[in-house]
Amino acid sequence: TAIKIRRESDYNHAAPTYQLFAENNPFFTEYQISKEIYTTLLTISNKQKDYKDLMHYPFINDLIQKGILRVKYKNLNNSEDTIKTKVNKVVKDTIVEMETKTTPTCLTSYLKQ
Repeated sequence: TAIKIRRESDYNHAAPTYQLFAENNPFFTEYQISKEIYTTLLTISNKQKDYKDLMHYPFINDLIQKGILRVKYKNLNNSEDTIKTKVNKVVKDTIVEMETKTTPTCLTSYLKQ
């Protein structure tokens, strides 16, 4: 199932929201994302995704760990510990996991421990 992104706004409300979702997969958790992540994903969607070219974005490692983004690791001197450290430094609330019937956020949080 393909992961999709969307931008939504109410008719009388100027501030849009941005989401990642898999339309026909009830087991894929929906994520509310920031405008920066939305525009970055649109920009890189049809390009070769090398980690070294994307690692400057503070949210890239979180997208990779959630299985949203796949990248190629070549000529990379970072250890896995360095990558995990970068994930922990992600600005909170840039990727918000939304609760679904099949993936409650409490279960996902428990499994990450």
